Amino acid sequence: MPVRRRSLAECRKAAGYSQEALAEALRVETSTVGRWERGETRPQPWTRPKSARALGVSHEALAELLDDAAGLDTVRSVPESIAEEVAAPLRRDFLKHGVAAVACERTNGWRSVTLVDIEALNAMQHSLIALDAQHGGGAVLSMAMAYLRSEVTPLLQGRYPERVGRRLFAAAAGLTLTTGFIAYDAGQHGLARQHFVHALSLSRTADDPALSARVVTATKGKLY
Repeated sequence: MPVRRRSLAECRKAAGYSQEALAEALRVETSTVGRWERGETRPQPWTRPKSARALGVSHEALAELLDDAAGLDTVRSVPESIAEEVAAPLRRDFLKHGVAAVACERTNGWRSVTLVDIEALNAMQHSLIALDAQHGGGAVLSMAMAYLRSEVTPLLQGRYPERVGRRLFAAAAGLTLTTGFIAYDAGQHGLARQHFVHALSLSRTADDPALSARVVTATKGKLY
């Protein structure tokens, strides 16, 4: 009996495609994409390079998605390695120094991160929400993105134990999600989608299923 490739479907959604849109981009039938995701068939070799580019993943990651039968019933339907590759456009900007959101503990970093730092991130998120409500996304977006680059990225590159790291990644996810909504309200939907995807990746790194669920629920209709 075919095994549904839920990871492939989630990766397709995170990349911003419906089945119909992906089929059109790859010049195949919509039913063909459906059969791939249901585990009934595999993409022909000639479609795989283009499929990998469309989904924003490497050829190796695409192979992992196609072979993914283990762990389909786990909470994380998209492996963290795949989520990282889906978020590559944002990572080149927000995490341009090469920090990958794959671990909640860092023993070598330029500074020690404390709970006071995390409280500051949470306070900034509330401030951005208030400013967005008062002035609109267009006036706040540059500030939000600058804060991610200048304040959040250095903290993610710092030193922290796992307990602090999980809270750090959760706070970063919240700020990134808020920035995504600010970008969406400003009409920059592609940029918003990148932030939504990265917020989901950060929340999964924090190992916070409830936060991940909130990200998915809050962005419903904007990720797809």
